Amino acid sequence: MFITRKFRQLPLYLMRDLKLSRIINVSLRNVDPQLSAPELELMGGVAISDFKNYLKVEWGLLGEDNSDEDLEFLLERYMEEGRIDEKVSSWIVPWVSKWRERVKLVWDEKEFKRKSINEQLEEVTPLISAIPKVNELKELIIGSLIKSGELCFTNLIADNIIKGEVYRLIKSVGSREGALKFLHENPLFLLQACIARVKVLARSKGPAVVLHVDRRILAEALRRIGE
Repeated sequence: MFITRKFRQLPLYLMRDLKLSRIINVSLRNVDPQLSAPELELMGGVAISDFKNYLKVEWGLLGEDNSDEDLEFLLERYMEEGRIDEKVSSWIVPWVSKWRERVKLVWDEKEFKRKSINEQLEEVTPLISAIPKVNELKELIIGSLIKSGELCFTNLIADNIIKGEVYRLIKSVGSREGALKFLHENPLFLLQACIARVKVLARSKGPAVVLHVDRRILAEALRRIGE
């Protein structure tokens, strides 16, 4: 295979991600041949992180120490053995289906701000890093999402679930300091609350993520309508 000097200078993990991105984009095209280049760029960027989370669940890595390093090691081996294409092909159809169910595309910027900006979630964002073992918590929530069939935007949805439950706790306890103290004294509380929220989401229908659509995608959509 011809590789430019620029590509040869890239770190190994970036080379691997480029190859995985091409595999995912081909699979997306196979599912929907009408996807425009901007749509493919948007969906492909989300899909690669979701696929890695899916592999972490399948390979039993979520919540483990060094899960990212272990994932990259196994991913490299599977790609060398030519076994990753089949996994992507079987995963991409349900992922696209979940994208269509959970992602709402908004063309107008004012509508996007009205639908997407949640001041409650933004209020607790500065507290997240102070939560005990928050990274491990997020991975366990991602695992619960995937096992519940929520394959799309797993990182973002997990973040928002954590923020939502922390906000509810602050309102219940009465202060940010009191909520953090409670979480340090009751480390399993937030995990249990978030897993319960995942179950509620899995039973629901409709969008869970709002995206402001790039002008290129809007232009492509209008072009299709005119054909």
